[in-house]
Amino acid sequence: MKIVERLLLAYLLLKPYYFFSSGNIQPADVFLILAFASYIIYSRINPSIKKSISKSINDNKEVVLFFALTLIINSVYFMVVGELKFIFSSLYYIFNLMAIISFAYFFKDKYFAKIIRSVFKFNLLIQLIVYILGVGRFYDASRYMGTFNDPNQFAFYVFISFLFIFMINIINKDKPISIGYLALTIALIISSGSTGMILGIVGFISVYLIYFIYNLSTRGRLIRPTLYLLTSIMMGTILVWILVPMPTIQYSYNSLITMAHSNPVAGRVLQKSERASGEADVTLVEERGYDKILHYPEYVLYGAGEGAYSRFPISSSVNEIHATFPSILFYYGIIPFMVLASWLYKKIKTSQPVLLIPYAALIAESFTLLNQRQSLFWIFFLMGSAYTARTTIGVAK
Repeated sequence: MKIVERLLLAYLLLKPYYFFSSGNIQPADVFLILAFASYIIYSRINPSIKKSISKSINDNKEVVLFFALTLIINSVYFMVVGELKFIFSSLYYIFNLMAIISFAYFFKDKYFAKIIRSVFKFNLLIQLIVYILGVGRFYDASRYMGTFNDPNQFAFYVFISFLFIFMINIINKDKPISIGYLALTIALIISSGSTGMILGIVGFISVYLIYFIYNLSTRGRLIRPTLYLLTSIMMGTILVWILVPMPTIQYSYNSLITMAHSNPVAGRVLQKSERASGEADVTLVEERGYDKILHYPEYVLYGAGEGAYSRFPISSSVNEIHATFPSILFYYGIIPFMVLASWLYKKIKTSQPVLLIPYAALIAESFTLLNQRQSLFWIFFLMGSAYTARTTIGVAK
């Protein structure tokens, strides 16, 4: 099984490096496919490994059923409409199911989790070095995307890498947050200009600080809460200063708005705010494609299939819905959505309260961007349940 473990680690190590256009198989993906194939081959030889695969499938039977339903729905629409996009959408889910089954077993080993944490830390540092050396890619003059093909891909990887590091720290009873990696995460996300990830990391920091201060107060440790409160205020001030440089002279309200718009990141945040409030020409609902659900609510019942988006001419967007769970609801209908929701609840329900913070941050962020094609999104939900299994039945080595 060492070969499977090493192949999975190779997959994670190479995950941030895109050598081909998005949507194509990247070198990292080959290692995951090889890991899954090796896992299956070993199960044919060793009965105990066969049992581990069976257990992984049984522990995740809801998501297996969900992926099966997506395959059926997309296949039906492919036969009716004839667009290959439906087949490609199903291939993403099959790939992610391979990731879930492969990682479900190994996450129960705390040493494997520590190695994963080191891989994520290493890759974050590499992204910093690439940025400093000026060899990273840019989407445009203001949006950095590192070794990725899209700034949102880049920001998502940085964000979820930090969440993995935080989660593994908690599981291994280490210091939860490294200020250095938190600062690095914030800096890289800001460089990407991804408003969704900025929302995610700000939400994470805010909820964690509230939890931390509350936890101190309930334990009677009230010596330093004021210090942490001041620290949170200071971090928030620094973040605002980064996004919107403070004026040195008196400005009118309109001048402040104009100045904020001149900052690429602050400008994007304000633009999203205006769209959310309906002040812009295109609302946030229309921009993200949510209006497909409003104009075609019948598909919430039985699913529209993930493809042929031109079938929805009333929608202001001709592209897909740019939000994870709303798109799943629209593309596959209420029954598959509830099956998936039951899997997510099953994975989260036994987690410590502190582990709910990264889950909440990731779920909140997923309402702004499309994450279901990212394997890291799916395997992240395995972490809490793997921890519960390990502490309950003593699986750790």
